Amino acid sequence: MRDALLGRVVESMSNLDRDETCEALYYTSFRGFAFMKEMTRRDFFKLTLKSSLGVAAVCSCSGIFANSLIKMIPKSDGTFFILVNISGGMDATLGLDPQVLRAGLDNKDLYLEYRADQILSRGNIRLGPAAAPLLNHYNDIAIINGISSSCNKGHEANSSYISSGSPDGSLLNLSLQFAKSCEKTPYGVVTNDFLDGSDHDLKISDTDSLIDNLLQPRLSKGEQSTREFIKYSKKYPNLISELPCIASSFICEKSFAAALRLQTVDSHKDHPGRHFRSQKDAWTTVSDLFTLFKSIPYKQKSLFDRTTFLVVTEFSRTPYLNDKNGKDHNFLTNSALLAGHGVQGNSVTGESEVISRSESHTGKSIHRAKGISITPERIAKTVLKLVSNEKGPRQLRNTKAIEKILA
Repeated sequence: MRDALLGRVVESMSNLDRDETCEALYYTSFRGFAFMKEMTRRDFFKLTLKSSLGVAAVCSCSGIFANSLIKMIPKSDGTFFILVNISGGMDATLGLDPQVLRAGLDNKDLYLEYRADQILSRGNIRLGPAAAPLLNHYNDIAIINGISSSCNKGHEANSSYISSGSPDGSLLNLSLQFAKSCEKTPYGVVTNDFLDGSDHDLKISDTDSLIDNLLQPRLSKGEQSTREFIKYSKKYPNLISELPCIASSFICEKSFAAALRLQTVDSHKDHPGRHFRSQKDAWTTVSDLFTLFKSIPYKQKSLFDRTTFLVVTEFSRTPYLNDKNGKDHNFLTNSALLAGHGVQGNSVTGESEVISRSESHTGKSIHRAKGISITPERIAKTVLKLVSNEKGPRQLRNTKAIEKILA
């Protein structure tokens, strides 16, 4: 009887325009609220989808009743999100955007630690030697090259920009943005980074503290998250502990979002060899993360298939060596990687170019984005579309997602 009554209400409201619908919901709120609240969120969601009213109309409503209905709509469909930030500023030519010495360039224009025949190719993917660990996942990754930045303010400012889509710091880190769109969980956002969600009533769980808690003797037998953490830590003993910690949090749905910070060398001096090794270590951890998640069954698929991954760094590095044998910050191009749920794997979007010192107006060679405009704003919009299919915050409403990446 209750479902039938609600069905008739929804059906009658489907003939109203948005303002009339809002008014009808508002004035029926006090009588309708009591029995509506008894319904499960999923029941209400299914009923509203049967009419042309849909969820969008409900979300546009005002008043006590509408606010209550919004809280009743399930905001997670069993998908997860991980933002991996490899800080320090990675040399894209060693990893996601390998280059060759074309005619007109020499090693003072473009210093490379590999020959053209050492560039790794699989399908549509081309990788520099430092990103060799990603070859095992070539069919599941999407590379974005030629990212241009309007921000030139150093590590933290550019890290915030590439991680949020906001050059002025007005938007949350994407892991926090996603968590904000989900129902609350015991752990909130799981991270080894310094995040603050207090202004937005978002819980942040530090991985070190979680791991200490998971290993408490009183939890070792009865807590599912502890069992999962121990299980995958033993299965993959060489993993950094943050990876099974995040995985166990997702399996038990104690969190839907995570932010993982890795490190590479900020190589203003002694770049050759040193930066290569640190970047390869970071990509090895990313590959380990993918391998772990692929091995975990979750809802008829794998945890990898249910998780969207974004891997970023704050900027690339100059193509030439400076007088300290190092490479400095380069804001003119950057690269990022997407993988997992909703991502069109084995794909590359965007490109860059190297301008020789003789062609450059500065007298120094330049590595810069080329062709289509790809910005951190577009990456943020793409991620939000992948993980929540929402328009995203007001600042990104007029930004276009990178459609080629969407599976």
